[in-house]
Amino acid sequence: MEGLQFKIGPKSFFQTNSLQALELYRKVREFTALTGRETVYDLYSGTGSIGLFLAGNAKKVIGIEYIDEAVRDAEVNAGLNRLGNARFYSGDIKNAVDNYKKSLELNPDNANAKEMLKKLEKKD
Repeated sequence: MEGLQFKIGPKSFFQTNSLQALELYRKVREFTALTGRETVYDLYSGTGSIGLFLAGNAKKVIGIEYIDEAVRDAEVNAGLNRLGNARFYSGDIKNAVDNYKKSLELNPDNANAKEMLKKLEKKD
């Protein structure tokens, strides 16, 4: 995936169709039009694949995931890919959207995505 490598554990989420995932990630990068000054919040981050894919175009990536094993894999993946601007945290995503900047990525298949967007819209 454009040179990125990923460790994927049994409890970590990763897009199984990597060719289609690459196209999806490229679209996310295109639509966000990052300039290198933004903080990207990768919610429901799994192994961190989308956030790490965007990390080269962002000032910082903060990934939040509720599965501890996936968070550990995401941290390993950031190190494996030498992306020092990415950090991953374990926690309840519903409580983690209080501080955000310009860009936000949500897993489109996640049932809570619409609820999170509504919460963020109220903060603007």
